Amino acid sequence: MNKDAWVQARHEASAAELHEAWNSSAGLVHRIQRERGATCAWIASRSSSAGSDGASGLIKANTLVIDFRKRTNACIVAGRNRFPPQVSDKLREVREIADNFFSSIRSDASNKPLSADVTRRFSDVFTKYTDIISSVLNSSLMKRDNR
Repeated sequence: MNKDAWVQARHEASAAELHEAWNSSAGLVHRIQRERGATCAWIASRSSSAGSDGASGLIKANTLVIDFRKRTNACIVAGRNRFPPQVSDKLREVREIADNFFSSIRSDASNKPLSADVTRRFSDVFTKYTDIISSVLNSSLMKRDNR
């Protein structure tokens, strides 16, 4: 498969994924789960990164997190009337927590976080994402019950 064909196939796959996600809360839940996993891996990787290999891994993890955030955002925009309005606000909040953690580390590269700090931040972020997922699922059940 040449590069142009691969890009076209990838675009079509993304469009199909977005269509599926747009049509169901399950799609949004899946997007949030993927974002949660990438974000938590990003946080966990910070505690073990060292030297250039660690920095390279952090950059790759950051790129993955950004990609998953864009996909989650696209799903929310596509189904804006289907999902609880507070989902976007809660996502912004949990993303800020993760981003602030990395900003504080970047501002002092010699300040490697303690394992307890990483564990606490990991747990906090994981729990907040899980609460968002619960909110989407509860909203979906309420809509189903009201039919």
